[in-house]
Amino acid sequence: MIEILSIFLVAWIIYAWKTGKFKKEYQEKNNEELKKTWTDLKQSLKSTNSNLLTSDDLNNKKSEKTLSQKQQKLSLKEHKKHAKLLAHKFDTRTQIPEITIQHKRISPKCTSNNKNTHLNDFYTPEFEITYQSMGNHISIRDICFLELIKKDFEHNEYYYVEAFCFSSNDLRSFRVDRIIKIYDYESNKEYLDYKEILNLLKFN
Repeated sequence: MIEILSIFLVAWIIYAWKTGKFKKEYQEKNNEELKKTWTDLKQSLKSTNSNLLTSDDLNNKKSEKTLSQKQQKLSLKEHKKHAKLLAHKFDTRTQIPEITIQHKRISPKCTSNNKNTHLNDFYTPEFEITYQSMGNHISIRDICFLELIKKDFEHNEYYYVEAFCFSSNDLRSFRVDRIIKIYDYESNKEYLDYKEILNLLKFN
């Protein structure tokens, strides 16, 4: 085995000597080609790394933008939640619309930040109602509509108007089916039918 390797080595040396591979010019040429190849390789690696960094930067910016949008949505959600808690705690009438649409509606015309305020200056008469109480007592009152509330009682639905009553100088609740007549000061119209009265209050 050693003899065979020795023969191949001697043959390669003779070949290299005859082809001039041991000459200085040939070695310099090989060095230049090697240097050029190495330079090209470094440039290629540098370009690849630059592209990777650019792609990473874009991904990071997209991630930051997405995170910022999520934070804004979360912040808005927390703000609304906090506002609802405050509205419930202090029983204010400047509540968020989403929580009043389904079961009750707040009139934008007659609002107050404190429902226990007993000053007429805070309100303006909006309707005149002819109302029949539980004891069948009939009275005529000027009111400023605040809320329309739906309540369930023994599987029956009833609508109540919460309003500022000028004759009592306080807030009062009136069951809509007990309102005999309602006069709208703004339109100068009179309503006697229950459905018409309810629609008037719903869309007031």
